[in-house]
Parts: sequence; C-alpha cells; structure tokens
Amino acid sequence: MCNDITLKVSNLIAFILLTAVKGFTTFNNKVANNDFLLETYNSTTTFTNVYLLPKQYTFGIWGLIYILLAGFVLYQQWTEKANNVTIRGVSYHFCIAATLNIIWLILIWFIQENEKLFIIIDTLVITTLFVFLYFIYDNLEEHYPPETLTDRIFVHAPFKIYFAWTFITLIINFWIAIPTLNTIIISSITLVYLGFMGLYYVDYRTKVDLFITATIAWALVGIAIKHYGILPILAASSFSIGLILGGLLRYNHEIYLFYNEKGV
Repeated sequence: MCNDITLKVSNLIAFILLTAVKGFTTFNNKVANNDFLLETYNSTTTFTNVYLLPKQYTFGIWGLIYILLAGFVLYQQWTEKANNVTIRGVSYHFCIAATLNIIWLILIWFIQENEKLFIIIDTLVITTLFVFLYFIYDNLEEHYPPETLTDRIFVHAPFKIYFAWTFITLIINFWIAIPTLNTIIISSITLVYLGFMGLYYVDYRTKVDLFITATIAWALVGIAIKHYGILPILAASSFSIGLILGGLLRYNHEIYLFYNEKGV
C-alpha cells in the first residue's frame, strides 16, 4: 500500500511540476510551447522548409494531452481497477516521461540560442521520451485493455495520443537533425508510410486503435495545409488521409453490420 500511495503521489507531483514549468516558460515567451524543437523554431527560416513540419495549430494537441493526463492523475484514485492499471500498467514510466519534459524545458531555457546544441539535446530527449512512452503503451495494450469507458478515456487515451504525437515529433526531429532526409521524395514516401500505419491501426489490426490513427491523421492534415504549394507533399499527405478515412469508414460499417445482425 505504501508503494501504491508513493507512486500515485509521484504521478500527481510530476504532473503539477510539468504543467507549472510549461506554464512559466510559455507565459514568459522563452519557450513557445512544450513541443521541443518544432514549435519553438516554427517561424524561423532555418526550419520553415522542413517538409514534414505541420501547420502550427496542430501543436494545440498538447492541450488535449495535458487535459487527458490530468484526468488520469485524478482517475488513478477511483477504483481498484484504476489502481491496478496505475501501479502495474503505467508504473513509474509516467513520472520519468514528465521529468524528461521538465528537464528539456529547463535546459532549453539556457541553450536555445545555440542552435546546434539545441538540435542535439532536443533529439536525444524526445527519443528517450518516446522509449518510455512505448513502455507504457505496450504494457497497456498487452496486459490492461480498457474494460470500461472511463478506462478508455482516462488511461488509454492520454498515453496513446501522447505516444503517437511523440512518434510524429520524433520523425520531424530527425528530419531537422539530419538535413539529407529532408527531400521531397523521402518526405513523400514517409507520408505514405504514415498513411498505411494509420490504416493498419484502424483496419488491419486485431485491436483497433482509433486514438493513434486519429493522431496520425491530425498530423497529416497539418502537413497538407502547411505545404499545399508543394504538389508531391500535398498529394502524398492527401493520399494518406484518404487511406485513413477509408479505413475508418470500413471500421464503422463493420460495427454497423455487427449490431444490425444482433438486432441492437
């Protein structure tokens, strides 16, 4: 019980510190947003031609992630099921992920003027963050599938969206850190790959994951809008969005047929 309480208190403290540091840096206009390299430099000439960088408004997804994480921190206290998922499913990985975000914000406060060092640290931090979020995602998927709507909203939704958006951010960071990747051909192929990935999670996977699919689609829409003047990028992102929408329609159709056959 002591360990249970310690973990839950640690989750609460980590979330409070994360939102406090993020809010402080945002309101002081030192770091534009908690989206690492991408949004801080979204308006600079160095990064405006990154073909996988989406429209700036798409980074508003961080607001949704923070709200859902707040729901998780509160939900962990409610039931025995929530207790088991928190202790064994999420464990201390959320605390580590939040700590990585906090460390990044503090470091960037001092080094954002040094562009090369900024890129290196940013990529290292987000790669590490992605690894710990994957631990949470994999453990929840394999051992703690959602049994209720509250499980889905307050446990699976925040960490799946967090994981998926970090994956998108990680790809873009590598595009910035390794300029040779930032070509129209490689970027277009990557966009098509993201489309098939989104389709896989909604149409070909045994456990359908709408949260990851929706997050990927959100990023693709932002990329298509930002780079609408570059035909291959627009075509690739639009094709991928179409793939995902097709998968969603098929998924909904199958649900309709299932309930229709049951006479519900």
